[in-house]
Amino acid sequence: MSDGQTFYFKITSATAPYTVEVASQNVDYPYNPIHSAGSRIIPATVEYNTNTYAVTAIGDNAFSGYSNVDSFVIPNSITSIGKGAFVLCSALTSITIPNSVTSIGSSCFSSCTSLTSITLPNSITSIDEWAFSGCSDLTSITLPNAITSIGKATFSRCSSLTSIIIPSSVTTIGERTFEFCTNLTSVIFPNAVTSVGLECFRACSSLTSVTLPNSITTIEDNTFIDCTSLDSITLPNTVTSIGNAAFGNCSGLTQITSNAIIPPTAQWNSFFSIPSAIPVYVPCESIDAYQAAANWIAFTNYQCFVGLNDILSAETQTKLYPNPTTGSAILEVEGLTKSADVFVYDITGRKVKTYNLQPNQTHLSIDLTSFAKGIYQVKVLNQTKKLIIN
Repeated sequence: MSDGQTFYFKITSATAPYTVEVASQNVDYPYNPIHSAGSRIIPATVEYNTNTYAVTAIGDNAFSGYSNVDSFVIPNSITSIGKGAFVLCSALTSITIPNSVTSIGSSCFSSCTSLTSITLPNSITSIDEWAFSGCSDLTSITLPNAITSIGKATFSRCSSLTSIIIPSSVTTIGERTFEFCTNLTSVIFPNAVTSVGLECFRACSSLTSVTLPNSITTIEDNTFIDCTSLDSITLPNTVTSIGNAAFGNCSGLTQITSNAIIPPTAQWNSFFSIPSAIPVYVPCESIDAYQAAANWIAFTNYQCFVGLNDILSAETQTKLYPNPTTGSAILEVEGLTKSADVFVYDITGRKVKTYNLQPNQTHLSIDLTSFAKGIYQVKVLNQTKKLIIN
């Protein structure tokens, strides 16, 4: 049945309580003809044969190809949005999803090339594969705090996306999730993430630095291949294996830090096209092991940093002051028995300064007077301090 030839519905319950879902105009071919420009307000109820039906779902491909419609208003009666529901809605600029919705189907907003922002309610616990792939104008997205997984290629080719914060509830990130997000500069991982799929960051050519959570054990095949602006990588001590071409063609790398005591198993091409002379920072007690390990042996400039056991035994304490500051600060260190590097990162996660502390050194001057005002992170050993520049 239809509502003024504007919407088509499919009955999902013919007995009380009566329900329908918004359906595609074309049953056999899920691509709707071009419709008039403007917005669409989806009704919460419709009348049919003297009965009132609640509109509880947007069905598969319901609005696929509505290329002239720039907005949709979704009522609170909707609990699910089917696969491909808004695919190829190329004029759609923004959409608000009510907190009654608990699921979003695969390719739901795929190729909505004018969509710039979207906020997903906390009622949503998962995002299916390809949901926002090809949304080339999408610059920001707020993910719900209840979400536990992000599906395959969810944000593939979202070339305007610059950064994303993954909620602490997420444990799994699918393969190819951020591939070809060419303006993505930073990603913040929660410690709950245990799996990052293969090719996840393929060709993210603006990504500058990556620090993976301690819950990660494997770097999958091609995870960071062709991330040509990647300046530094930090591998947690939990990583045991690195896949084929995981960091292949990351030709801009200037340093690698691996916190693993035992060198992770690497493939022959895990680091192809990375200069062999860049510094590789590993625990002091592990230098010989890395220099002898298959496919780590190619690196020629291993540097020692204080290992986890040394950190715990030294009970190193740090203070950073003045904070806030106009540009200069002092890092005070107590209990350092071996040399250690100090890294300064800006708010995007880009490393902007590197210093070295010598054994028993107690003070270090940090100069950021030439940098913009904002929040910086100062990392030394297992401690991170926030520094505010006014």
